[in-house]
Amino acid sequence: MKSSLLCMLLWVLGCGVTLSVRAECVQDYHLISDFDDTIKTYRWENFYNVAREAFFTHTINAGIDTLYNEMLKQSTDPDCYLELNSNNDLFTVLSKSPKLVRGPIKSFFRKNKLPRPYLFVRGFFNFLNFGENYKLKKLRKRAQQKKVPFILIGDDTSIDNKVYHQFSNRYPQRVLDIYIHNITNARGYTGQIKYITAFEVALNEYLNQRLTAEAVLKVGQTILRAKHRAIIPPYGFCPLEPLQHQITNSDIIDAMANKITELVHGICHKRNHLKRD
Repeated sequence: MKSSLLCMLLWVLGCGVTLSVRAECVQDYHLISDFDDTIKTYRWENFYNVAREAFFTHTINAGIDTLYNEMLKQSTDPDCYLELNSNNDLFTVLSKSPKLVRGPIKSFFRKNKLPRPYLFVRGFFNFLNFGENYKLKKLRKRAQQKKVPFILIGDDTSIDNKVYHQFSNRYPQRVLDIYIHNITNARGYTGQIKYITAFEVALNEYLNQRLTAEAVLKVGQTILRAKHRAIIPPYGFCPLEPLQHQITNSDIIDAMANKITELVHGICHKRNHLKRD
């Protein structure tokens, strides 16, 4: 009897010790992304239609959903993934959109089967703050909360490239890579990687050993199935020269890269002919 009680006591104490030393859930990196023109895409760029689509459409830039899901899964172990996801803390979305569209943004992630992010939108007192101070302040806040390096993804339609450049200059050890969606073909900053499709991001993540070959192929397949306006928005920069992809050690990935290059080349040449006509 005494030995049984002693065993129970040791078991309870053992459980207590195990629980007390449980490691904090961390990621290898934390993904921070802009929303408009980085995740969500639009059919027109004029204010009226963008405002309307902000509430009622859920069109995602082709392949971004697959890319983010794969990056998030591979940023940590399965148990931590579930824990962070339950706390809406797997990744961060930093948007200048007003608080009024918080609901539609959450609906957008649900419709596109993406985890709900840690979401920043502008409140009433920040509504008139269109400068980079707003985004820099939020980036610094996340840097205090998260002690792991960041992967920053944005676009060149506004201030993302400038804000990310300022942040990486101030905290170079906190940034692994900066990806900028090439919408306007604006001049970028040294060290930032401009991309036309999500496949280019996936390819670079693969070369940096943060994404598997299978994940890269999934991103490519998603893009090949997408509508052309989701691959490159109608108002977006459309290169007439073929995309230059880095050669990998995988014939299958290189073949997929060639398919994406041919697809983009075809879309842009078709649009160029329509403009001429």
